[in-house]
Amino acid sequence: MTGERIVIDGGATVLVLGVADDHRLHQLALGGPEVRDQEPAFPTQLYPLAYPTFGEEVLREPALRVTHADGATATRLVVEGTSEQLHPHGRIHRVELRDRVAPLLVTLCWRTWPAYDLVEQWVEVANTGDASATLHQAASASPALPGDDAWFTHWGGGWAAEWTETTERLTPGTKTVASAGGVRPSLHRPPIALFAGRGRATEAEGSVLTATLLWGGDTRFDAEIAMHRHARLVAGIQHRGAERVLDPGERFTTPTAVLLWSDAGIGPSSRALHRWARDHVVRDGHRPRALVFNNWETMFFDLDPAKVAAVVDGAAGTGAELFLLDDGWFGGRHPRDDDGQGLGDWMVDERKFPDGLAPVVDHVLGTGMRFGLWIEPEMVNPRSERYEEHPDWVIAEPGLVRRVKHLSLLA
Repeated sequence: MTGERIVIDGGATVLVLGVADDHRLHQLALGGPEVRDQEPAFPTQLYPLAYPTFGEEVLREPALRVTHADGATATRLVVEGTSEQLHPHGRIHRVELRDRVAPLLVTLCWRTWPAYDLVEQWVEVANTGDASATLHQAASASPALPGDDAWFTHWGGGWAAEWTETTERLTPGTKTVASAGGVRPSLHRPPIALFAGRGRATEAEGSVLTATLLWGGDTRFDAEIAMHRHARLVAGIQHRGAERVLDPGERFTTPTAVLLWSDAGIGPSSRALHRWARDHVVRDGHRPRALVFNNWETMFFDLDPAKVAAVVDGAAGTGAELFLLDDGWFGGRHPRDDDGQGLGDWMVDERKFPDGLAPVVDHVLGTGMRFGLWIEPEMVNPRSERYEEHPDWVIAEPGLVRRVKHLSLLA
């Protein structure tokens, strides 16, 4: 196994790994097809670790941090075994690593998609001991980047300013971008980043790594420039405040990261990622989406059948294909006349719609549009029948409920 080269071949995205004499796994190359046959120019142990851990590379950002059952905080991984198998569109590679001392098994997994020039990566962490351990951090991918002129592109913002782009040159240290939106990270920090190590990339020029995470919760990207300008991108879930206790025999699997490399600028990776998502990720990815008219800013909570019908007719006149009735249509003992109450009580407000929603739906369908209805099932107001009946369904800190208007429901 020592001296083994592992080639993760995703078409235009190629990752080459090597097992050093000390049995640690190192990254030998990342780039386009030209790196497939690249042999180490130096002893393998001089290359960056493929998956850095807390306590192993003390001067680098870790991808994995664990407090073991005996209280030890350092993790040092050696290669236990490798395997690969075919899947309908490429190969699945697995490298099993174990801690030298602690009963911890870490499996690095890659799935290649050569026709789409991309590689998926995820990590499995298993407690193989007889006592619990705490998993503080487990990133999905941590590729080292070639080059000495690193640029980082990320997106952020907030309501009405989503996807505000920032491209900046990296200096020694670590640039962290992370979301804090819970189940809606795209509102604050979309889970995608670009890392160009050989100068700023444009749409059609430059070498650039695209990384995104297939995850609907909070994400985190650490773009690091360490000593001698060694660059690395650590991509995964936001681990702050998300520690997990792994009981004996328990396994944690990270969300999947998607990596794409391009030597011809951002455009090829963008198009490949969209093509892959349409073909294999998004439901009905090739079906044109409807042109939606949402009544929210037009009406807010001021709803009744006649007013809604007038807005529906106006929407049909614009060429809309789907009319979405937004907030305010529901409520019982706590009418939804503002955003401070009623959320969670998903019954039609008979004060506003004495005959129910059927007449509204019929009117919408009569214009040739489809009908859509807004709900927010993951949230609840403390002033609601739902909360009064099932306070145990709510995720909240003790004593916090009385101080907030919106709470998250357990899935």
